[in-house]
Amino acid sequence: MPASVDRGSRFKMTLYFKVLRPVPGSWKIFGHFDTAGMRFQGDHDPINGRCSTAFWQPGDYIVDTFWVDAGDISYPKGSYQARFGFFQGAHGNWKNMKVVAGNADKNDRVFLGNIQVR
Repeated sequence: MPASVDRGSRFKMTLYFKVLRPVPGSWKIFGHFDTAGMRFQGDHDPINGRCSTAFWQPGDYIVDTFWVDAGDISYPKGSYQARFGFFQGAHGNWKNMKVVAGNADKNDRVFLGNIQVR
């Protein structure tokens, strides 16, 4: 994740996963970039939909590179917290994968750091 981006710009992110045990089912990745009541998102299918999480095996290393749109000109400048996780379902009817280790919040999102939006 870059240290800073311009409002309305598009930036590239890469997530790295080491698979410790089989993943039951197919999950998407969500990304929340939050500040003062505003959020832009980085939701996507892992590795551009090329290999569902259901096929990930223990010992695999997954490199997931994707693009995020940093809101638009109406979004405030400042620091945004980046939190990520896995989900199934669609708007209004989704379920987040339970995080069993690490620095997850009550919504099973893992904090990855801050990004400055200018």
